[in-house]
Amino acid sequence: MLMACQVFAQEEEAKRAVKEVLPDSLKPDFIPSGIRLGTDLIAIGKTFAKPQYTELELNIEIPIHKYFVVVDLGTWDVSRGSEFSTYSSTGNYFRAGLDMDFFWKDLTDESSIFFGFRYGRSRYSDALYYYYNDIAWETDGQIRLVNNQVTARWFEITSGLKVPVYKGLWMGFTARLKLGLKITGDDLHASYEVPGYGKTIKNTWWGFNYQVFYNIPFRK
Repeated sequence: MLMACQVFAQEEEAKRAVKEVLPDSLKPDFIPSGIRLGTDLIAIGKTFAKPQYTELELNIEIPIHKYFVVVDLGTWDVSRGSEFSTYSSTGNYFRAGLDMDFFWKDLTDESSIFFGFRYGRSRYSDALYYYYNDIAWETDGQIRLVNNQVTARWFEITSGLKVPVYKGLWMGFTARLKLGLKITGDDLHASYEVPGYGKTIKNTWWGFNYQVFYNIPFRK
């Protein structure tokens, strides 16, 4: 009995000691610590490099304990053509989801390696132009097919890295596995590209973003 009481007392003392040395930052705290606002540098680079490509994206992250609530808002205007046809796609998109930080226990490093998921949705219009030249009838012209109200949804599995670089400035990348694309409203012709998703020629599609963020803290 005495030995059992002694062991029990030692266990309780050990538990109290662990609670005393447990850093506050490791305790669950589900109050948002701030907000990060950013953008995709790859999309900006394509916009400046390609004359018929425009894509701008706003990335919003809210850190909550070891999680990040993520919302991406984007606009898209892309046109691709050849000698006989032209395809254009114009619209907006958003992605929303949650990331989990695997570095949250490391108090000496603010970097984060994360894994998460997204739900994506897009609303857009696209047009397909065919140019023809009938030698037998000596006629030429253009056929124009337009889908005015097209919607698409998909899912993403994400992973990536973010690191602080200078006084609230963060940089990092996000890799995306996109799947489960469903399109409605493309009645006159099949959509070739979906804003925020990319080309529709495959059931799954890879995406990559290189992002820069500015952190606005709510508290320490």
